[in-house]
Amino acid sequence: MEGGAVKTARNAALLVATEIAGKASTFIFTVVAARALSRTEFGAFAYALAFAPLVASVPAWGFNPVVVREGARAPGELARLYSEALAWRTALIVPVFLLAGVVGVLTRPSAGAAWALVLVLLAAAFDLYSDTSKSAAAVVGSLGGWARGLLVNRVVSMALGIGLLGAGFGLVGLCAGYLAGSVLGAGFAVLAVARLGVRPSLGLVRLPTWLGMGRASVALGLDAMVAMALSKVDTVMLAGFRGDREVAVYGAAYRLLETVLFVTWSLNTVVFPRTSAAREEGEVRRLTERALGAVAALFVPFGVVLAVRGGAVMGLVFGSEYGVDGAGVVPWLAGAPMAFAVGYFCSTALLSRGRNGFVLVSSVVALGVNVAVNAWAIPEWGAAGAAAVTTGSYLLEAAVLVVALGRVVGWLRLDRALAVPVAAAVPLGLALWLVPGGIVVQLAVGGVAYGLAWLALSRRWTPDVLTLLRSAARRGA
Repeated sequence: MEGGAVKTARNAALLVATEIAGKASTFIFTVVAARALSRTEFGAFAYALAFAPLVASVPAWGFNPVVVREGARAPGELARLYSEALAWRTALIVPVFLLAGVVGVLTRPSAGAAWALVLVLLAAAFDLYSDTSKSAAAVVGSLGGWARGLLVNRVVSMALGIGLLGAGFGLVGLCAGYLAGSVLGAGFAVLAVARLGVRPSLGLVRLPTWLGMGRASVALGLDAMVAMALSKVDTVMLAGFRGDREVAVYGAAYRLLETVLFVTWSLNTVVFPRTSAAREEGEVRRLTERALGAVAALFVPFGVVLAVRGGAVMGLVFGSEYGVDGAGVVPWLAGAPMAFAVGYFCSTALLSRGRNGFVLVSSVVALGVNVAVNAWAIPEWGAAGAAAVTTGSYLLEAAVLVVALGRVVGWLRLDRALAVPVAAAVPLGLALWLVPGGIVVQLAVGGVAYGLAWLALSRRWTPDVLTLLRSAARRGA
């Protein structure tokens, strides 16, 4: 395997391993919260987790992709790019978060819900600094220190949040622990990048290039805002139409979805610098196909589980109340992870070629459809309507982006990414339908059946995927 591919595999293995540990901590944190809090309180927490990223999308803007894209092309300018991105975010965080905090507090139904919103907003502000450090580390190609900072964030949030919840501090204590983890995680991330020799400094910020970064990030920033709105606006609308109790069910169902989306973000962190540096369009297409093949191996069986036994999974994880109400919600999210991944990797491939306008148009179209249909579906169908519209919006966006990318780098062979996982998922679906003994036994038998089928089919039809995974296992430890 060539040196760049080896480095990509090692970084991907490290990120995925760290994200798995971090997601496990976050998942435990959320499950404990759902079981310990009242449904209305958990709905308030889920609302805060949706509202804060919407606000953060403004100071997040499009600075991270600019740092990665320009830093990959001119590594000697990375410290300046990193410093200017931090300067932009600091300039935007204070007014944006202050205004959002005031509006949020005034619109929440209780003091506890308002405090929860404020604390989660502060956590989102610190996470922005951590994300900027991640971009710099990705360009250098050494993500170990940043990954450890992420793990500190997740573990501290879980430990303190659960501890304060158990000590009787309720929803506010839970969110205070969440904030503490974000503060520590941001500190670790900044220090990790400094150890790589990339140190932010106001002296590196030059007004012409700082303003130039702002101009270069306009299309990226608008797209980031629209994309974030696409993933979170349904929760905000659901709270407005149906209240926090309905948000609790949707928030729990969406948390199941988010437990696997990290694979997309982790792989993109190491793939995007390579597509940005690629000289040939064919290399961009091949990298995108490989990324989609990697995530399909997880997202296809995950979607089958949600479609066939989603309600049982909800009940197992969050409790019987969520299992009953979630049975009509979770199946509608079954196709969302794969649809999201297709759109996400296509969009970043287009960004790496400087085709920002295509990405923005697709996001705006999908968001417009999402809001318009949700305005009808949520009052009528509640959380189930929001879930169906979410998946439909991701499918629409993915279709637009596949066409756009095909015109730039050539048409993707999606059959290569999907054929083996879809075929291997057949015995999984049969196990979920036919095996007696409850959801735990069905998942165990079905998981083994899928794994064996996928391995056999991959050896025959996609041996390059197995080679990549073996290399990542050997070299990524």
